[in-house]
Amino acid sequence: MSMCILHVSRTGSHAIQNWLCLQLDDVQVHVDWCPTFHGKVGAGRRFLEYKGGKLCRDHMPNRNSTPSLRLDAKQVVMVENFDLNGWSAEKFNGAFDEVWAVCRDPYNWLASSVRRLGKTEGRYLAEGRPQKRRDEEGFTKWYGTTMGRCDMWVQAMRHVMGEENLIGQLVGALNYNRWCVDKEYRRDLAYRLGVSEFTDMGFDMVPPHGGGSSWTGKNKLKGDNLTLNRFRQYVDNEKYRAFVSDEMVRIGKEFFGMERPW
Repeated sequence: MSMCILHVSRTGSHAIQNWLCLQLDDVQVHVDWCPTFHGKVGAGRRFLEYKGGKLCRDHMPNRNSTPSLRLDAKQVVMVENFDLNGWSAEKFNGAFDEVWAVCRDPYNWLASSVRRLGKTEGRYLAEGRPQKRRDEEGFTKWYGTTMGRCDMWVQAMRHVMGEENLIGQLVGALNYNRWCVDKEYRRDLAYRLGVSEFTDMGFDMVPPHGGGSSWTGKNKLKGDNLTLNRFRQYVDNEKYRAFVSDEMVRIGKEFFGMERPW
């Protein structure tokens, strides 16, 4: 099995990925995967291996290295801040049995993003990252330079909602809002993702990769409604509110059942 998990930074993607992989029997994970990473096929920023309910290898290779793959292991590829217009250019066509996207409501996602990025990199929400910096890091232009993260969030959500399709296959929803608070949703999701025996292992963990929570760092995750109310600290912040487009408001209402909170 090969699975691609699309995500925009600060959607809770690494928490979901870690929870999933701790319940799968044997899995190899590519974090920040890029097929043309410094010219090496299948290389990436970080490589993880899970087996028997444990993270048994956490390796950040040199950016010119390619990890060894085992055909008997499940492959999970994390593709972050990626413009789906580049799907064919990166030779993603037919590479994955399943494609999923992590979905977090626009207001809490933006609150976590603004808090994490701060003033210096907050502009990445509205505009792409500098191409030169991406080139130096080994990524092509499709990784965060062609559009801002707000537009990437919208693009991913349109694919999950079936309103757009640039990749030629369905995109499933990993709903972080529901995942945080609903054990039955997690159970159903786990089985749909290929887990043979649901244990919920790793649900309250903050994984060692991904930078931790914007709010609590590497402290243990609390699966409660606090996670769904981060936006309340920013509703009076004009800069935060300016990032919210009409399209984000529409998707927030139609997919997450949330009205604009101001």
